[in-house]
Amino acid sequence: MSYMEDDNHLDTFLDAYAGREDMARSSLLFKRYKMREELDKIEPVRHGILWYELSHIITAANDWQGYLCKDPNHFIWFCETQLNYLNAVNNLSPDKKHLISGGTGADLWCEERIQLGIRYAASFAKLGKMDEAYNAFEDTIRVIEQIMSITDDEFKMGCSSPALDGFYLDSKINWLEKDGKEYKEISMQYNDWWNWIIPLDYQKAFKHAWFDSMRADKRFDVLFERLDKCVVCREISTN
Repeated sequence: MSYMEDDNHLDTFLDAYAGREDMARSSLLFKRYKMREELDKIEPVRHGILWYELSHIITAANDWQGYLCKDPNHFIWFCETQLNYLNAVNNLSPDKKHLISGGTGADLWCEERIQLGIRYAASFAKLGKMDEAYNAFEDTIRVIEQIMSITDDEFKMGCSSPALDGFYLDSKINWLEKDGKEYKEISMQYNDWWNWIIPLDYQKAFKHAWFDSMRADKRFDVLFERLDKCVVCREISTN
């Protein structure tokens, strides 16, 4: 109704029905267990709420930043701020060369790390800061390699955040049908929220004009070859 109501009646509608708190399933359960002092039930719900809010804080501005901000210096600041926050949440203190990956193995933040890494590398490239751009490109590829190296059909993905100890996303390998073949991708799920790791999309991103200034250097070819190896495909089974 908040989408459908006309402007003349919107304030009246909001005054009548809007609440102070979100009414999502997790929010309602959290309040229920807190009021009933069912502490054994509240912790998994708290984990889910915390993970969702952290993910939103880390990545929510990505879309509108692309439309409203054309200054690559600002985007570098934004990416560094978000990555530093993400690593701090996970009790990690990586050097700047591994700011994107966190200097650790794959975790449930892979999709956020990759998206920030692509923007980070593109911003350096636009400024002509090629060493920084290649470092960001390499560290982003490192994240993709780590998650795509998993071969278990189903697995749980956690992280090193002390506040999310024991929290996992149910993850699995999926196969995307395209051009007569099936391509490996990773899905990570919590309730009805999904994160997807799709190397084909990252290939497309690094073919974008944002990275044209990097293509003359052999380092780009070496790194793109590593990305190519993350694109795992197989023939479609006829059985």
